[in-house]
Amino acid sequence: MKKIFITGISSGIGKAIIHKLSKNYECYGTTKNLAKLSKSLPANIININNVIELDFTKIEGDKNITSVLNKIPDDIDVLINNAGIALFSPFIESKFQDLTEQVKVNFYSNFLITKYFLPLMVQRKQGTIINILSVASLKPFEFASIYSATKSASVGLFSSIREEVRSQNIKITNVFLGATNTKIWDSQSRKEFGERMIKPTQVADAIYSLILLSQHSEMMVEDIVIRPQGGDL
Repeated sequence: MKKIFITGISSGIGKAIIHKLSKNYECYGTTKNLAKLSKSLPANIININNVIELDFTKIEGDKNITSVLNKIPDDIDVLINNAGIALFSPFIESKFQDLTEQVKVNFYSNFLITKYFLPLMVQRKQGTIINILSVASLKPFEFASIYSATKSASVGLFSSIREEVRSQNIKITNVFLGATNTKIWDSQSRKEFGERMIKPTQVADAIYSLILLSQHSEMMVEDIVIRPQGGDL
């Protein structure tokens, strides 16, 4: 059975992906509140012993990451970088803390988690990395300058890594998501536009399909854009 590791499984997209993949894969993941997660995800979805508590906003370097990740099996087949936050505001009202929090969760986490698992994949000459990114990296949106910058940083990171490791049979897919109905949006926006938004379960279906496609040695899905049928909000 293939092993999957996904960051940010407590709610939203991460939770939906775990529900989808747990039927066919051995799942591992991260949450910033293990006690809360144990109450919301039943044991038949994921073994709580397969989850590590990791608050990316408190990252100061790679030592604390390595000390917890070494509890996870070395032979992870698919890494899904999903953890993310968004603090939407006009740039002139933004604070330095807004920048540092989003950099840590949206970029540092991707860098550090991938830095840990990628060498293990290269040793085995197999592995898939799927990154949940945003269409905010592809076009400008009001009040999303910092969020867009942190997601764009991950685009540059993984697009370059892809070229370094493709000869090692490593597949890297960037998933650019449009508006998805999760708590990243405020309650008023979800109430007003929720019917137009992509559902987390639909994202999970797409991720499952990408994993199946990654089994074809002759091809790699490099980038995929998923937008609401009615267009961006």
